[in-house]
Amino acid sequence: MRVGWKLALMVMISVPAVCGAELYRWTDSDGKVHYSDRNPGDVQAESIEKTLKPVNVDESHQETKKLNRVFPEGENEELTSETAQKRRQEQQAQQEQDQRCAQAKEYLRKLKGPVYFVDEEGNEYDISERERQEREKELEQSIAEHC
Repeated sequence: MRVGWKLALMVMISVPAVCGAELYRWTDSDGKVHYSDRNPGDVQAESIEKTLKPVNVDESHQETKKLNRVFPEGENEELTSETAQKRRQEQQAQQEQDQRCAQAKEYLRKLKGPVYFVDEEGNEYDISERERQEREKELEQSIAEHC
């Protein structure tokens, strides 16, 4: 019984000492970062106890407030499978549109220089400068409208 009482007393005395300990951070000459509860003395160390955050703190109400500011009431409902599928389709359509725009811009870049065309049979044919300029202008307008 006496041993249990002494042990309890020692634990009660040591808890405040552990909780009140300062933590230090410093970098040695090799660039290695060290942490300790003792000040190294020979090196400039900073106390980091103020930068530490408590662990296991429930801040969900604060996160909910932030979300409610971004998404007003009614807009932050969970996604249904239909809504999720619709978003995936919209994202896929946007990716396809971006790809078409990239191809059109690359074609326009090529069209601005000296060009020749190849038909389905693999035969080369030329177009007039006027026709090239018209195609260039049409392509620029299309890119401006859709991209």
